[in-house]
Amino acid sequence: MFPLGDPPAGKARYHRTVEVTGSSEHFRVSFRGRDIPLMLGKQTVGRTLDNKIHLVDQLVSRRHACFNVEERRVILEDLGSANGVYVDGARIAEAQVLTDGSHIVIGKQELVFRGSKPARRSDTATTDSRMGRATIDDLHQPQSDAGTERGDALRLLGLIAERLLEKGDIGRAETILSVHLKNHLRQMREGVASPPESTSLVGKYALALAKATKRVTWIDFLFEVYGLSSQVMSADTVEDLHSLLRELPPIKLKLLRHYIEQLESKSDKLLPAELFIVQRLEGLARVAAAQ
Repeated sequence: MFPLGDPPAGKARYHRTVEVTGSSEHFRVSFRGRDIPLMLGKQTVGRTLDNKIHLVDQLVSRRHACFNVEERRVILEDLGSANGVYVDGARIAEAQVLTDGSHIVIGKQELVFRGSKPARRSDTATTDSRMGRATIDDLHQPQSDAGTERGDALRLLGLIAERLLEKGDIGRAETILSVHLKNHLRQMREGVASPPESTSLVGKYALALAKATKRVTWIDFLFEVYGLSSQVMSADTVEDLHSLLRELPPIKLKLLRHYIEQLESKSDKLLPAELFIVQRLEGLARVAAAQ
């Protein structure tokens, strides 16, 4: 499962920095049009109320990150969070210089760094004047179960990966998604149930990676996930697979056949549209066998 909250006890913490140059009085981060000033000193970011920037988000650790604000620079630190800090689509692993407008993702929240003067009139985040604390309360959702949290994490990573794919940065997109996708499959192999929405999301990004990378392993991955879930994939996915298989090396046919067998075993419960999808999958298996 994609980890949430603080790392388990006993696991080593890691420390990463990003340096930002500029004048301290103009440093701020923006969240959906609201400006949060970055004052001199340490500005911690996290899920608990004792942080200077409080994020109400289940994917944020209790103490997730820290802005160390100096006169002419800001150093952004990841305080060993479970889900990391992303800058312009990449999880930060070494020092790098931000420019005005760089995007910072913490949990599901996207903040934009600003190193210039704010506009004359702007909305601000809710602030506790006595504590100097800004609260970003974007969700106010009830506690979610593990399956929903896994889906939330994958949605976050998927948004980042989609932006990278649009820019042609296929390698980084695959790196961001692959660990989470493979962990999801590992859990399914161990007998952990995958909610239908999570299976669809995992399938969506596996197919996207197959299209972008032309790696047949992502097609095999897709069929194994659906075979373990016995869920009927969408008609659009099947049509995409028909087109894609002609461009790729041979797939592991046994995974596709196993998936078809799982669906046929419950054919009496399938709707007419779903039975048609099974027929299209059988046609796909014939195409694959002929390769």
